[in-house]
Amino acid sequence: MDRLGSMNKCVKFLLFGPVFWTVISFTSCQSSPDVKEPSDTAVQNEIKPETAVSEQPMAEEPTPEAEPEEPAPEEPKDVIVNEETGFEVSKEKYEQTLDEMRELIDTLNNIISNRKYEKWKLFLSEEYIKTYNDPVKLKQISDQSQILSDNRIVLTNLKDYFDWVVVPSRSAARVDDIVFLDDKRLVVYMKINNKNTILYQLENIDEKWQISVW
Repeated sequence: MDRLGSMNKCVKFLLFGPVFWTVISFTSCQSSPDVKEPSDTAVQNEIKPETAVSEQPMAEEPTPEAEPEEPAPEEPKDVIVNEETGFEVSKEKYEQTLDEMRELIDTLNNIISNRKYEKWKLFLSEEYIKTYNDPVKLKQISDQSQILSDNRIVLTNLKDYFDWVVVPSRSAARVDDIVFLDDKRLVVYMKINNKNTILYQLENIDEKWQISVW
């Protein structure tokens, strides 16, 4: 029996052994298919789109151009305008010249009140001297003046004009206002009965203000 049993085991082994391994091998093939690991090229292809996106420089947003600042409006100039001529003079110059005219007229008042004819002439322009030495002009003044007519005075020269017109009317003159006609000429006013009355016409000749006519 032991020998027979050993033979049976051998037969079983021969019959079933190869089949068993064949089945095992087949089953293993079916249950474990080959899974290929991705190659480096495949990996690179997979991430290429992302890499392309990340490597592309982002477009910078345009920096808005700064708008030019508007210059601050200039403050209105402090000027005095002659309504007739349109000539402008700064208030500073007006005030300065007004002080000069008051000082000048005070000097003239002293000269006139003391009847210093020759000194008075030093403040006259050539045109003024020529005008008030003209007999035609002096006769016109004589005829138009009630005081001269009443006293039968006829002016014949500049000295007569000084004695009979300037001394009585200019000895106590006062400067209340000045008006620039341009940078060389101005008119000095004195208020009489609350009305501006022309006192002198002055012209800047050789940097010196002189009594003049035009």
